[in-house]
Amino acid sequence: MRNKLIINVLFCGFVYFVGLAVSIETDVAGHDKVAGSYFSPNAMVLSRDGALLYVAGNGGIIICEGERLDVVRSNKDIQNISGVTVWDEGKKLFVTSGGANGKVLILDADTLALSDEIAVGHTPASPVLSRNGEVLYLCNRFDNRVMAIGLKHKKILWEASDFREPSAIALTEDGRYLFVTNRLTQEVASGGYTGSVVSVIDSSDGKKVRDIRLPDGTGGVKDITFSTDGRYAYVPSVLARYRLPATQLARGWVNTNALNIIDVNTMDFYATVLLDDIDRGAANPWSVAVIDQKICVTTSGTNELIVIDEVKLFEKLKLVPKKKLKNISYDLNFLNDFKIRNQLNMKGARALAVNGGGVYIA
Repeated sequence: MRNKLIINVLFCGFVYFVGLAVSIETDVAGHDKVAGSYFSPNAMVLSRDGALLYVAGNGGIIICEGERLDVVRSNKDIQNISGVTVWDEGKKLFVTSGGANGKVLILDADTLALSDEIAVGHTPASPVLSRNGEVLYLCNRFDNRVMAIGLKHKKILWEASDFREPSAIALTEDGRYLFVTNRLTQEVASGGYTGSVVSVIDSSDGKKVRDIRLPDGTGGVKDITFSTDGRYAYVPSVLARYRLPATQLARGWVNTNALNIIDVNTMDFYATVLLDDIDRGAANPWSVAVIDQKICVTTSGTNELIVIDEVKLFEKLKLVPKKKLKNISYDLNFLNDFKIRNQLNMKGARALAVNGGGVYIA
């Protein structure tokens, strides 16, 4: 059961104060009182001023405020929510929901009342607004499509195909390109390459610019975000060593957990660093976010928040000869000097939301 929110009260120097573990009110049977059933939060977004936190899950959507994340409003009529984003200027929430007959639901950001809905595709997720708030981009996971919706007339502007379970979208700062993660490989298992790609598409018409291959064996890709300066994209993933004989499990011989780095300007793969330690895995990396030049990654399998110093990461990467960058994906010690693993008092850490006051985890 994952009915907890954790706030990581900002870092001071190199010391991280992980505190104020706040549980959404649950009864002794473990059922959420707000939703009336298992809430299972899996998506969050903060209002622009950081005063309100919108938390969505299988059991509805709630609004929390204050340091103790008091629940001030809820809507339990909306089920199976996979993503949420907010347009502060219009006081609207855009929520992706449903399975085969997926929808985008438009809610009042203050009351959570449903004002409109738009039919989309199979299992929509990762709603992202254009910079002017006029277009909503989203993934339709099991249709293998990405679409753009014009919000003025609530019409589909374009649909792009040639994906493999698209899972997350990140819009570049200039609004020109969408970086889309593919959860699974597009290649046949018997081929020379079996890994996920990050697809880059033009936000104006949905035309694919290129596919950026992640290392062979990459899979389970669920999120993407940009670096502080926007020059790089970060993509957490599982990295399988499927070409090695399974003679042992220790030290990442069969499976490792990684953070992939992409050069946004050149649209090329840059490097992969491992989140695991030699004697301790970091199973199932899920979400990624950046705050104060710190890269934050949740690991759903080990229930942690991993924090990486962004500045020190690139200082070390620049010391590695270009021809040897690919070898880093085997180095379980590479991040040791500037990585902190915070054990969380929760199970199944997934969604992240960040602002100047801290890191919220669901």
